[in-house]
Amino acid sequence: METARNTLIDVTRSRLQEQRRQTAIMEQMFNTLNRIAESINSSTPSFNCTTTTLTPALTSFTTAVSTEKSYREICRHRRAPSRDGKDLGREPASLSSSLTTNE
Repeated sequence: METARNTLIDVTRSRLQEQRRQTAIMEQMFNTLNRIAESINSSTPSFNCTTTTLTPALTSFTTAVSTEKSYREICRHRRAPSRDGKDLGREPASLSSSLTTNE
């Protein structure tokens, strides 16, 4: 009977530790999203970025990176001229179009 009790205590303790670890990871991700949102809002106040608006984009990006698309493919660059016709060099390709197409 004592062995079963100790096993139950050990299992419960392990589950609590795992739950705390996952909670810490989620808090860290939420804090990172908040910092990203604050950074975007400080440079583009009219955008009104929040963790709610960032979460779907981050999820899509993470899913795309972790599945068939490589990071290099998603972040490929293209040449784009400026409005006045001068070449600005290389600018990042649109992430949204890369994420929604099945290349």
